[in-house]
Amino acid sequence: MPGGVVNRISAAPEFASSLAVSFGNPGIFAGTAVSGMVIATHCVAYTPWVGMAFSVAAIMRVWLLASLRTV
Repeated sequence: MPGGVVNRISAAPEFASSLAVSFGNPGIFAGTAVSGMVIATHCVAYTPWVGMAFSVAAIMRVWLLASLRTV
C-alpha cells in the first residue's frame, strides 16, 4: 500500500508515506473497537471470527478496486 501511494506522488514521498500510515490507523481502530465489543457482549472465543470477517472484507475491497482499475 505505501509503495503504491509513494509511486503516484513522486514529488513528496515522505508525505505520501505518512498519509498511507495515517489512513491505516482508522482500520486498526475499527478492528479493535469491534473486537472489544464482541469480547464485552459474548466472549473472547469469537474474536477470530471478527478477524476473519475483517480479512474477507479487506480482500473483497482489494478485488473490487483492482477490477475497477482495469475497466
